[in-house]
Amino acid sequence: MTAVVNLALPYPPSGNKYWRMVMGRMVRSKVANAYIATVGRMNRGRTPLFGPVVVSGQVIRPRAIGDLENSLKILFDALNGVAWLDDGQIRGFEHLYRVDSVDGVGRVDLQVIGDRFCTDDEVARFFEAKTTASARRKATRARNRAANKYQGLHATSASYPPRTK
Repeated sequence: MTAVVNLALPYPPSGNKYWRMVMGRMVRSKVANAYIATVGRMNRGRTPLFGPVVVSGQVIRPRAIGDLENSLKILFDALNGVAWLDDGQIRGFEHLYRVDSVDGVGRVDLQVIGDRFCTDDEVARFFEAKTTASARRKATRARNRAANKYQGLHATSASYPPRTK
């Protein structure tokens, strides 16, 4: 059995506008979050594909600048949880083209082919595992920050040789 997802989406924002540095950390920008929210709203209720997928279609850019690769990275991040669970499921591309718009309006027309759609239980388990992993990473970062702060207050840390008189 083959499962197919057809998507008609707005053109993604530039990769230069996707990430921002905030308080020493790289985070997605407001423009990126707005694009991801738009893609999610346009595809509300869609069940993602399970297992390996193949992507085909065309990216119609509004102006003759930018490359296909940067557009795809942002687009595929936005399609996580919509067309597939994670963009790591993409195993190949078939007939993927970049075309220049004649009317100045960019858009993306994609067809994603997989073996089957996810069950509700598989989707729930995937996002639960993703949330758990995120919480673990956050706790590890907090522990490391605390350890670095604590270590900086003591002159005789285990990482430094003891002082000799």
